[in-house]
Amino acid sequence: MTDEAVREIVRIRERLAQLEARLAPREEPMYRDEPTDQDKIQQRLRADAWSYSAELEQVARIKAERPDVYDQQITGSQKMALGLYEIGKAAARKLGRTTGDPR
Repeated sequence: MTDEAVREIVRIRERLAQLEARLAPREEPMYRDEPTDQDKIQQRLRADAWSYSAELEQVARIKAERPDVYDQQITGSQKMALGLYEIGKAAARKLGRTTGDPR
């Protein structure tokens, strides 16, 4: 192989490395120190959508006080509803909204 051919191969490899670096996905950190604007918008939307529910508050009490009853008698859809309710309630509380019984 001639010196010119070796130099051409080296140039091609360098150019290939540059192109691969441009195409490589940029990794985002797994955890961020501060919430992004999108996180803040999502939190506000969750808080806006949340409203007090006596039924779900009762399910939450059962979950806390009687986990055996919660596991056996509460349906999957009620458990999912409770999870979403708790997420919305936490978002509302974080934004300084009242989350107790409105009566």
